Amino acid sequence: GKLTMHCFTTVVPLLLLLVTSVQSELGNRLVVYSQTVSEPFARNNEYSFRYEREYSGGVNEPLPIYIDSDPFGVIRIAWTATNGNVHVTSVDSGGSRLTFDIVLTSTPQNPIKSVRGLACTDSGGFALLVVWPHQGEEHKDGMMYFILFNSDGNEVKRTLLDRRALRFELGDGDLKYGPYGPDGTPHFVAYFKVTGKNPGAAHEGDTLLLIDENGVEQDPIWNWGCSHPQMNEVVLNPWTNALGAFCTSDAFPSTGIIFNRATNIFPARGDSSGHVAAGLGDIIPTREGFLVSLAGPRNNDFESGT
Repeated sequence: GKLTMHCFTTVVPLLLLLVTSVQSELGNRLVVYSQTVSEPFARNNEYSFRYEREYSGGVNEPLPIYIDSDPFGVIRIAWTATNGNVHVTSVDSGGSRLTFDIVLTSTPQNPIKSVRGLACTDSGGFALLVVWPHQGEEHKDGMMYFILFNSDGNEVKRTLLDRRALRFELGDGDLKYGPYGPDGTPHFVAYFKVTGKNPGAAHEGDTLLLIDENGVEQDPIWNWGCSHPQMNEVVLNPWTNALGAFCTSDAFPSTGIIFNRATNIFPARGDSSGHVAAGLGDIIPTREGFLVSLAGPRNNDFESGT
Protein backbone atom coordinates (compact mmCIF):
# COMPACT_ATOMS: atom_id res chain seq x y z
CA GLY A 1 0.00 0.00 0.00
CA LYS A 2 0.90 3.65 0.02
CA LEU A 3 1.08 6.11 2.87
CA THR A 4 -0.20 9.47 1.66
CA MET A 5 0.11 12.87 3.32
CA HIS A 6 -1.66 16.07 2.28
CA CYS A 7 0.51 19.03 3.30
CA PHE A 8 0.25 22.77 2.81
CA THR A 9 3.43 24.43 1.63
CA THR A 10 3.10 27.36 4.02
CA VAL A 11 1.44 27.92 7.36
CA VAL A 12 -1.75 30.00 7.16
CA PRO A 13 -3.26 31.43 10.38
CA LEU A 14 -6.74 30.14 11.18
CA LEU A 15 -9.08 33.10 10.76
CA LEU A 16 -12.67 31.95 10.63
CA LEU A 17 -13.83 35.13 8.91
CA LEU A 18 -11.38 34.58 6.06
CA VAL A 19 -12.18 30.96 5.30
CA THR A 20 -14.03 31.76 2.09
CA SER A 21 -11.40 34.10 0.72
CA VAL A 22 -8.41 31.86 1.43
CA GLN A 23 -10.00 28.56 0.46
CA SER A 24 -8.77 28.63 -3.13
CA GLU A 25 -5.32 29.78 -1.99
CA LEU A 26 -5.05 26.84 0.40
CA GLY A 27 -6.06 24.49 -2.37
CA ASN A 28 -3.28 25.83 -4.57
CA ARG A 29 -0.75 25.21 -1.80
CA LEU A 30 -1.77 21.61 -1.20
CA VAL A 31 0.99 19.12 -1.99
CA VAL A 32 0.50 15.35 -1.81
CA TYR A 33 3.40 13.14 -0.69
CA SER A 34 3.29 9.34 -0.93
CA GLN A 35 5.52 6.63 0.50
CA THR A 36 5.28 2.94 -0.34
CA VAL A 37 4.99 0.89 2.83
CA SER A 38 6.33 -2.61 3.32
CA GLU A 39 3.15 -4.23 4.64
CA PRO A 40 -0.58 -3.66 4.04
CA PHE A 41 -2.61 -1.64 6.52
CA ALA A 42 -4.80 -3.51 8.96
CA ARG A 43 -8.54 -3.23 9.48
CA ASN A 44 -10.38 -3.54 12.76
CA ASN A 45 -11.29 -7.19 13.39
CA GLU A 46 -14.24 -6.11 15.49
CA TYR A 47 -17.71 -4.97 14.51
CA SER A 48 -17.89 -1.17 14.15
CA PHE A 49 -20.86 0.88 15.29
CA ARG A 50 -19.46 3.82 13.29
CA TYR A 51 -19.68 1.82 10.06
CA GLU A 52 -22.94 0.09 10.92
CA ARG A 53 -25.30 2.38 9.02
CA GLU A 54 -23.16 2.65 5.87
CA TYR A 55 -22.22 -1.01 5.62
CA SER A 56 -24.77 -2.88 7.76
CA GLY A 57 -21.89 -4.29 9.77
CA GLY A 58 -20.46 -6.04 6.73
CA VAL A 59 -17.18 -4.10 6.48
CA ASN A 60 -14.68 -3.53 9.27
CA GLU A 61 -13.32 -0.02 9.48
CA PRO A 62 -9.60 0.61 8.92
CA LEU A 63 -7.51 0.78 12.06
CA PRO A 64 -6.50 4.36 12.91
CA ILE A 65 -3.31 5.98 11.62
CA TYR A 66 -1.67 8.60 13.86
CA ILE A 67 0.60 11.49 12.87
CA ASP A 68 2.62 14.01 14.91
CA SER A 69 5.77 16.10 14.53
CA ASP A 70 8.60 17.28 16.76
CA PRO A 71 10.34 20.70 16.96
CA PHE A 72 13.11 19.46 14.65
CA GLY A 73 10.81 18.93 11.66
CA VAL A 74 10.56 15.14 11.95
CA ILE A 75 7.09 13.79 11.18
CA ARG A 76 6.19 10.44 12.75
CA ILE A 77 3.35 8.29 11.41
CA ALA A 78 2.19 5.28 13.45
CA TRP A 79 0.11 2.49 11.90
CA THR A 80 -0.77 -1.18 12.29
CA ALA A 81 -0.06 -3.77 9.59
CA THR A 82 -2.26 -6.76 8.78
CA ASN A 83 0.16 -9.10 10.58
CA GLY A 84 -0.14 -7.03 13.77
CA ASN A 85 3.23 -5.28 13.51
CA VAL A 86 3.15 -1.65 14.59
CA HIS A 87 5.21 0.66 12.37
CA VAL A 88 6.44 4.19 12.99
CA THR A 89 7.38 5.77 9.66
CA SER A 90 9.53 8.91 9.87
CA VAL A 91 9.57 11.53 7.12
CA ASP A 92 10.73 15.12 6.77
CA SER A 93 8.56 18.13 5.95
CA GLY A 94 9.07 17.41 2.24
CA GLY A 95 7.63 13.90 2.58
CA SER A 96 10.96 12.10 2.16
CA ARG A 97 11.56 9.03 4.29
CA LEU A 98 14.29 9.65 6.87
CA THR A 99 15.15 6.12 7.95
CA PHE A 100 13.83 2.59 8.13
CA ASP A 101 10.56 2.10 9.98
CA ILE A 102 10.69 1.50 13.70
CA VAL A 103 8.72 -1.73 14.18
CA LEU A 104 7.13 -3.42 17.16
CA THR A 105 6.85 -7.07 16.13
CA SER A 106 3.70 -9.07 16.73
CA THR A 107 4.13 -12.80 17.45
CA PRO A 108 1.67 -15.71 17.84
CA GLN A 109 2.56 -15.84 21.53
CA ASN A 110 2.15 -12.08 22.07
CA PRO A 111 0.00 -10.74 19.22
CA ILE A 112 -0.34 -6.98 18.94
CA LYS A 113 -3.92 -5.81 18.35
CA SER A 114 -3.36 -2.18 17.35
CA VAL A 115 -1.64 1.13 17.95
CA ARG A 116 -4.03 3.58 19.63
CA GLY A 117 -1.99 6.78 20.05
CA LEU A 118 1.20 8.65 19.11
CA ALA A 119 2.81 11.75 20.61
CA CYS A 120 6.17 13.39 19.80
CA THR A 121 8.27 15.09 22.47
CA ASP A 122 10.32 18.30 22.58
CA SER A 123 13.54 16.26 22.62
CA GLY A 124 12.82 14.43 19.36
CA GLY A 125 11.51 11.26 20.99
CA PHE A 126 7.99 9.91 20.82
CA ALA A 127 5.59 7.59 22.61
CA LEU A 128 2.92 5.10 21.55
CA LEU A 129 -0.23 3.58 23.01
CA VAL A 130 -0.38 -0.08 21.97
CA VAL A 131 -2.92 -2.80 22.77
CA TRP A 132 -0.62 -5.77 23.21
CA PRO A 133 -1.83 -8.96 24.93
CA HIS A 134 0.86 -11.05 26.63
CA GLN A 135 0.35 -14.76 27.23
CA GLY A 136 0.23 -15.88 30.84
CA GLU A 137 -1.08 -12.53 32.06
CA GLU A 138 -4.43 -12.11 33.77
CA HIS A 139 -6.95 -10.19 31.63
CA LYS A 140 -4.30 -10.18 28.90
CA ASP A 141 -6.56 -9.26 25.95
CA GLY A 142 -7.06 -5.68 27.13
CA MET A 143 -3.47 -4.80 28.00
CA MET A 144 -2.77 -1.19 26.98
CA TYR A 145 0.91 -0.24 27.02
CA PHE A 146 2.60 3.15 26.98
CA ILE A 147 5.93 2.78 25.15
CA LEU A 148 8.49 5.61 25.16
CA PHE A 149 11.24 5.98 22.54
CA ASN A 150 14.22 8.34 22.32
CA SER A 151 15.09 10.41 19.26
CA ASP A 152 17.09 7.48 17.79
CA GLY A 153 14.01 5.27 17.88
CA ASN A 154 15.23 3.11 20.74
CA GLU A 155 12.70 2.00 23.34
CA VAL A 156 13.51 3.44 26.77
CA LYS A 157 10.39 2.72 28.83
CA ARG A 158 7.37 0.40 28.66
CA THR A 159 4.50 0.80 31.12
CA LEU A 160 1.33 -1.30 31.41
CA LEU A 161 -1.43 1.28 31.86
CA ASP A 162 -4.62 -0.76 31.92
CA ARG A 163 -6.04 -4.24 31.32
CA ARG A 164 -9.47 -3.05 30.12
CA ALA A 165 -8.65 -1.81 26.58
CA LEU A 166 -11.12 -4.13 24.89
CA ARG A 167 -13.80 -3.99 22.22
CA PHE A 168 -12.86 -1.00 20.07
CA GLU A 169 -16.06 -1.32 18.06
CA LEU A 170 -16.80 1.68 20.28
CA GLY A 171 -14.44 4.45 21.29
CA ASP A 172 -10.94 5.59 20.37
CA GLY A 173 -7.46 6.01 21.75
CA ASP A 174 -5.61 9.32 21.94
CA LEU A 175 -2.20 10.38 23.30
CA LYS A 176 -0.88 13.92 23.65
CA TYR A 177 2.29 15.56 25.01
CA GLY A 178 2.63 19.06 26.40
CA PRO A 179 2.57 21.32 29.46
CA TYR A 180 0.12 20.44 32.20
CA GLY A 181 -0.61 21.59 35.74
CA PRO A 182 0.20 24.74 37.72
CA ASP A 183 3.87 24.78 36.72
CA GLY A 184 3.38 23.63 33.12
CA THR A 185 5.58 20.55 33.48
CA PRO A 186 5.64 18.44 30.30
CA HIS A 187 3.42 15.38 30.56
CA PHE A 188 1.76 12.79 28.39
CA VAL A 189 -1.98 12.33 28.72
CA ALA A 190 -3.63 9.13 27.50
CA TYR A 191 -7.36 8.91 26.82
CA PHE A 192 -8.88 5.65 25.64
CA LYS A 193 -11.95 3.44 25.69
CA VAL A 194 -12.20 0.64 28.26
CA THR A 195 -14.55 -2.25 29.02
CA GLY A 196 -15.63 -2.88 32.60
CA LYS A 197 -17.68 -5.65 34.11
CA ASN A 198 -21.18 -5.27 35.48
CA PRO A 199 -23.07 -8.27 36.91
CA GLY A 200 -23.99 -10.41 33.93
CA ALA A 201 -22.66 -8.05 31.23
CA ALA A 202 -19.78 -5.90 30.03
CA HIS A 203 -20.02 -2.13 30.18
CA GLU A 204 -18.20 0.38 27.99
CA GLY A 205 -16.50 3.55 29.24
CA ASP A 206 -13.20 5.47 29.02
CA THR A 207 -10.22 6.37 31.19
CA LEU A 208 -7.92 9.43 31.32
CA LEU A 209 -4.37 8.87 32.55
CA LEU A 210 -1.40 11.16 33.23
CA ILE A 211 2.19 10.06 32.54
CA ASP A 212 5.33 12.10 33.23
CA GLU A 213 7.88 12.78 30.50
CA ASN A 214 10.02 9.87 31.71
CA GLY A 215 7.18 7.42 31.16
CA VAL A 216 6.13 7.04 34.81
CA GLU A 217 2.37 6.80 35.31
CA GLN A 218 0.83 9.30 37.74
CA ASP A 219 -2.46 9.03 39.61
CA PRO A 220 -5.34 8.58 37.12
CA ILE A 221 -7.39 11.68 36.34
CA TRP A 222 -10.33 9.31 36.11
CA ASN A 223 -10.86 5.57 35.78
CA TRP A 224 -14.32 5.81 34.26
CA GLY A 225 -15.68 8.66 32.19
CA CYS A 226 -18.25 8.65 29.38
CA SER A 227 -20.41 5.57 28.94
CA HIS A 228 -20.47 3.99 25.48
CA PRO A 229 -18.12 6.58 23.89
CA GLN A 230 -17.99 6.47 20.11
CA MET A 231 -15.19 9.05 19.88
CA ASN A 232 -12.48 10.17 22.34
CA GLU A 233 -10.11 13.12 21.87
CA VAL A 234 -7.83 14.92 24.32
CA VAL A 235 -5.92 18.20 23.88
CA LEU A 236 -3.31 19.91 26.07
CA ASN A 237 -3.40 23.70 26.09
CA PRO A 238 0.06 25.37 26.08
CA TRP A 239 -1.39 28.75 27.11
CA THR A 240 -3.44 27.61 30.10
CA ASN A 241 -1.59 24.36 31.00
CA ALA A 242 -5.00 22.69 31.14
CA LEU A 243 -6.37 19.69 29.30
CA GLY A 244 -9.62 19.14 27.48
CA ALA A 245 -11.02 15.63 27.09
CA PHE A 246 -13.96 15.28 24.72
CA CYS A 247 -16.17 12.26 24.05
CA THR A 248 -19.40 11.46 22.29
CA SER A 249 -21.73 9.62 24.66
CA ASP A 250 -25.10 7.91 24.25
CA ALA A 251 -25.65 7.50 28.01
CA PHE A 252 -23.64 8.77 31.03
CA PRO A 253 -23.30 11.58 32.02
CA SER A 254 -25.74 12.63 29.25
CA THR A 255 -26.18 12.18 25.50
CA GLY A 256 -24.13 14.31 23.11
CA ILE A 257 -20.58 15.68 23.17
CA ILE A 258 -19.15 15.78 26.70
CA PHE A 259 -16.25 17.94 27.95
CA ASN A 260 -14.08 16.62 30.80
CA ARG A 261 -16.63 13.99 31.85
CA ALA A 262 -19.05 16.62 33.08
CA THR A 263 -20.26 19.34 30.70
CA ASN A 264 -22.49 18.60 27.71
CA ILE A 265 -21.36 21.12 25.09
CA PHE A 266 -23.61 19.73 22.32
CA PRO A 267 -26.73 17.77 23.36
CA ALA A 268 -27.73 15.09 20.87
CA ARG A 269 -29.92 12.03 20.77
CA GLY A 270 -28.50 8.78 22.11
CA ASP A 271 -29.97 5.33 22.64
CA SER A 272 -27.74 3.83 25.39
CA SER A 273 -26.84 1.08 22.92
CA GLY A 274 -23.81 2.50 21.09
CA HIS A 275 -25.42 5.20 18.93
CA VAL A 276 -25.34 8.99 19.32
CA ALA A 277 -26.28 11.62 16.74
CA ALA A 278 -23.09 13.70 17.03
CA GLY A 279 -19.52 13.57 15.77
CA LEU A 280 -16.25 15.20 16.80
CA GLY A 281 -13.87 16.81 14.32
CA ASP A 282 -10.58 18.52 15.13
CA ILE A 283 -9.96 20.34 18.41
CA ILE A 284 -7.30 23.03 18.84
CA PRO A 285 -6.27 25.01 21.94
CA THR A 286 -6.70 28.79 22.12
CA ARG A 287 -5.58 31.38 24.67
CA GLU A 288 -9.03 31.18 26.25
CA GLY A 289 -9.72 27.44 26.00
CA PHE A 290 -10.48 25.16 23.05
CA LEU A 291 -11.95 25.52 19.58
CA VAL A 292 -14.02 22.44 18.72
CA SER A 293 -15.38 21.35 15.35
CA LEU A 294 -18.35 18.99 15.47
CA ALA A 295 -21.31 17.74 13.49
CA GLY A 296 -24.84 16.71 14.37
CA PRO A 297 -28.53 17.40 13.79
CA ARG A 298 -29.56 20.95 14.64
CA ASN A 299 -31.83 21.02 17.72
CA ASN A 300 -32.08 17.23 17.45
CA ASP A 301 -33.86 17.65 14.12
CA PHE A 302 -32.57 14.87 11.86
CA GLU A 303 -33.59 16.80 8.76
CA SER A 304 -31.01 19.56 9.29
CA GLY A 305 -27.37 19.58 10.30
CA THR A 306 -24.94 21.78 12.23
